[in-house]
Amino acid sequence: MLSLLVAGFCAHAADVPAEAGAPATPARPKPLSLWKISAATLLASNVLDAGSSWGKRELNPVLSGSTGSFGGKSALLKLGVEAGVVTLEYLVLRHRASRLSIKALTWINFGDASATTAMAVRNFEIAGR
Repeated sequence: MLSLLVAGFCAHAADVPAEAGAPATPARPKPLSLWKISAATLLASNVLDAGSSWGKRELNPVLSGSTGSFGGKSALLKLGVEAGVVTLEYLVLRHRASRLSIKALTWINFGDASATTAMAVRNFEIAGR
């Protein structure tokens, strides 16, 4: 949560116009391009998380299979939900894209990806399957 707040302040600070006579800054990437990178990062972190959970006991009752472990059906459900979220974001941005909404969804994706990656690292540290 703290990283999202800091990211929001940094994004706001980047919108402050430069002083007159200041050297021109290099062109920043378009916000939609950064959103695409964040969406790819989010999907990659979920693939990593699914790989780290494979065959281990799953605590989420929605994702646990009949044996209580994470398997193929669990991975399909997890990645399907994430693909649906990214698709919904794309449709929202395609029809009602404002600079603020693009930035918000970009930072939400990066925050979610970092939390999911942290969970994947934790899962890899668990010895037993």
